[in-house]
This record gives sequence, C-alpha cells and structure tokens, in this order.
Amino acid sequence: MSKKEVKGVILCPICKKGKVVAYNSASGESSIRCDICKNLVLLNYSTMTAERNEPEKGLFK
Repeated sequence: MSKKEVKGVILCPICKKGKVVAYNSASGESSIRCDICKNLVLLNYSTMTAERNEPEKGLFK
C-alpha cells in the first residue's frame, strides 16, 4: 500500500479533541460522529472546516 499525502487534520468543533485526517484527494462534505463527544459533525474537506450537524430524520430506519 502506498502512503497517501495528508492535507491536514480537522478538529471536532464541539469538543476540540476528536480528529479527522484529510488526504489530498479528499473533497466535498461528509457527516461523521465524533469518537470523543459522540456529536454529529459536518466536515468540509475543501475548506478544511467542521460544524455541528443535526441527524437527518428517517434516514437510518
């Protein structure tokens, strides 16, 4: 497996402890649950930012 270049690390905007590693090929947005505080976070890989996110109703039934 070849080593991928890292674009940077995005911190959880709520607890400031959870981290997501973004690679150079990453773009767009993704919603994740922070491993530390368990809140939903919307990541933007293009701007390398994160914000609190609310769950989509009925999506995971």
